[in-house]
Amino acid sequence: MDRDQWLIYFIEMLAQLGYTALLIVAIRAAYKGPQLWKVVSRTSSVFMIINILVGICTLGFIY
Repeated sequence: MDRDQWLIYFIEMLAQLGYTALLIVAIRAAYKGPQLWKVVSRTSSVFMIINILVGICTLGFIY
């Protein structure tokens, strides 16, 4: 039973990371202004912090 829950958890984490990567690629394709990498890096940092916080909260419910 626990193994199945961990598998679902890892699948959700991979989906979250894939969604973040998709957002970064979409921002890169849509943004036409100066300093593209500055915008992409800040956006990816925000999403990665959110992903880390969600992961910590999820682990808090598991344990």
